[in-house]
Amino acid sequence: MLRKICSLMVTCALIISGLLLFSYINCGSSSDVGSNVNKNLSVYKTENFKNINKTDLYTLEMTFGSEKTVSNDDFLLVLPGHVLVNEIGDVILTDEGRIKVFDKQGKEKIIIGGIGEGPSEFITQPLIKISPKGFLTAYEPGDTRNSYYSIFDPDYNFVNKKQYRCIPILEDYLKNKNLKPENIKYITGILSLDSTSIVYELHLENEENGSFRLLLYENESTLVPLHYTKIKGDIRHGRYSYGTWNLGLVFWNILPVNKIIYIDNNEDVYYNEKEGEYTINIVSIYGQRYKKIKRRFIPKKISESAIESVDDRIRNIFPGGKGLNFEIFRRKVINKYKEKQYYPAVQGIIIDNNFVFIELGHFDEKQNILTDIYDLDTDTFVGSLYLPMEISTANCINNGYSYDIGLDEEGFYVVKKYKLQPAVYGK
Repeated sequence: MLRKICSLMVTCALIISGLLLFSYINCGSSSDVGSNVNKNLSVYKTENFKNINKTDLYTLEMTFGSEKTVSNDDFLLVLPGHVLVNEIGDVILTDEGRIKVFDKQGKEKIIIGGIGEGPSEFITQPLIKISPKGFLTAYEPGDTRNSYYSIFDPDYNFVNKKQYRCIPILEDYLKNKNLKPENIKYITGILSLDSTSIVYELHLENEENGSFRLLLYENESTLVPLHYTKIKGDIRHGRYSYGTWNLGLVFWNILPVNKIIYIDNNEDVYYNEKEGEYTINIVSIYGQRYKKIKRRFIPKKISESAIESVDDRIRNIFPGGKGLNFEIFRRKVINKYKEKQYYPAVQGIIIDNNFVFIELGHFDEKQNILTDIYDLDTDTFVGSLYLPMEISTANCINNGYSYDIGLDEEGFYVVKKYKLQPAVYGK
């Protein structure tokens, strides 16, 4: 009982902090990859969705992380965060301000770090990413004055802890964009490719021009802008900013052989109520563009009820929801939604070897999520499936398995490992 009460208290605390962090996590858009651009861009288009809704797409293989499966109480899950899986099948997740690692059989392996300010320690529960080489990055999102990230090698040995700093070459780049280092508000999504190079995303705000996202590659001597965009959904009124995250997002991930894949919602094209087009971009970490792939989708219209519901979120900026500033700002937000008309095509992406799972904004009657599945090796879409929440892109998909954080029959947190059927991959 005490454990459940503690878990509930931690849940409430993290929900509150999550709301504060949510406004700046995951965004970006519009290309700036230098002069070395492949002019022969491959384009894939399809006129039809192959929507398949089956009940046998996955099977639950195991659960672990509860009292029934662990022998060391330190590995019990209290309020676990995002799950990662490396190439040897280790399951890596954050919990209680630490990083807990289980092997592919769900057995406890190692615990990394803890709450603190020293090496291998985190002020808050960190976010984590893993590179194709197996380097693990634990970062604490926030403003650039307090953005720390820790690097661990593939054997989970501590390598370094760094504080993000704006280097001179980046200052020059920002100056050319009429921006300044003080316009950098947050750094998010830091991914250490190895012990000396990183890919990361900056959130910038300018009083006159709005919000921007910048995706960068950086090592000890080089800085390469991979993607730069102005967020079309951002709305400002004086010092107030309403980041309309559901109107303009950028999703990105790392591919093998030093490539980055990203989808920019600001590049979406809407032909009519029944047809639109989104774009998949693949670039190298050195700025060379490899592919620009077009994909048709069915637009989802923003409803009147959704537009009116923005009031509650605006009241988080204007406590009480009263006054002239509130009314002016509210009208700006509503007009932006009406002007946009449609939600962005893509809500998330995840990589499983050569397959890319692209989550769209459509749900069926069982709340399964419409997902495009793209095969990088053959440069084709294998189909569009309504995937259950257990294997959606909100989780981790690796080597034919999906990993989901859920509750067991007693209400305790566990990791659920699902085996995906070949049909998911078009086989």
